[in-house]
Amino acid sequence: MTRLRVLVVDDHPLVREGVIRVLDDEHDIRVVGWADSLDTARRKLRELPVDVIVLDLALGPDDGMALLREVQNGATQSVVVLTMFNQPMMAVRALQAGAAGYVLKEDPPEDTVVAVRKASQGQIHITPRMASEVIQRLAGRNPRSSGLDDLTDRELQIYRLLGEGHTVRDIATELEISAKTVESHRQNVIRKLGLSGSHELLHHAIAWHLRHGHGAPGGAPA
Repeated sequence: MTRLRVLVVDDHPLVREGVIRVLDDEHDIRVVGWADSLDTARRKLRELPVDVIVLDLALGPDDGMALLREVQNGATQSVVVLTMFNQPMMAVRALQAGAAGYVLKEDPPEDTVVAVRKASQGQIHITPRMASEVIQRLAGRNPRSSGLDDLTDRELQIYRLLGEGHTVRDIATELEISAKTVESHRQNVIRKLGLSGSHELLHHAIAWHLRHGHGAPGGAPA
C-alpha cells in the first residue's frame, strides 16, 4: 500500500513531535519531513515529495496563511491546518484560502489523522467544535463579526496580538517589521472597526481575546 506522505510544519517542538508520532503510527501515513518556519517549509517542499501538509498558522514571526496561499497557487499538495485558534473566523479564512482541513490542537489526535486522509481524497474536515458555525459563515448565513471580517490577515494578526497584551514594540519585534508599520496597521484596524482610537481598540481586542482566546492577555501567541 502506498502511504500518504506528510510534511508537518509547526515551531513548537513538543507539539510537532506529538503530531509526527501520531501520524507515523498509522499504516497508511508516513511523515517525510518537518519544518519550524516558512523558509524551511518551502525548502522541504522543493526537496521532498509531499501529499499533505499539516500546518500551524502561528510560526514565530511567520504567518502560516502565507504558505497556505502559496501552496494553493501552484502546488498539488493539500493543507490541513492544525492550530490553537478556535475562532470560526480564522477557520473560514483558512478554508477560503484553500485549506482542506481545520483541526484544533485541543481536538483528539485521531481528528488530525482523519483530516489528513480526507484531504488526500479531496474532502474537507472541520473540527466538530466549530463545524456548524463555520459552514454557516461559508454559506453566508451568519452575520459579519463586527467588522473583523474586513481586516487583512496581517491586521487581524496584529489585532490578536494586541488582545493578548503585546505592545507595538513587542509586535514589531515578533513579526520582524518596523514599529511604524505596526502602527500603520493598527490605525487601519481602528478605522475599519469604527473605533475612536488606540484605547478603545485595546479594550475591544482584549474583550475579543477573553471571549475567544485561551487565557488572559499577555500569553504567547498560539
